[in-house]
Amino acid sequence: MKVWVINMENLSKKVGDYCIKNNIPVITIPGSSAVISGLSISGFSADKFTFLGFLPKKSGKQVQIWTKLFNSSLDQTIIFYESPFRIKKTLSTLQTVFGDIEVGIARELTKIHENFCLLPISQWLSKLNTPLKGELVVMFRMQKS
Repeated sequence: MKVWVINMENLSKKVGDYCIKNNIPVITIPGSSAVISGLSISGFSADKFTFLGFLPKKSGKQVQIWTKLFNSSLDQTIIFYESPFRIKKTLSTLQTVFGDIEVGIARELTKIHENFCLLPISQWLSKLNTPLKGELVVMFRMQKS
């Protein structure tokens, strides 16, 4: 069974959450960008999100970005693109600022081997001994209490 989610409204979050929690595959249909396609199947809220594009290669510059976001007061989903060859280093850097948060990685969106997986960073780091293949859209939710 597959569920098709075609919009970004509250209903897509509820359906996405339900499917992810119940291991029901959710696929996206081609849209305007991988960012929106990935967000639509992630289960993360789409009410507010920030897209960072490709991050700087140097971890020091990444830490500056993560620290600035960490110190912001917004509840938002953060989305960025990353190379499969740099994803492990980027997740390590992200972990130094945010801790062992859940991160979703979507790859090969709208293609036959489309995949989305949501794991804590520690599990990603142990899973990524060989690089992922394909284009990566990475996302996580910042929630301020």
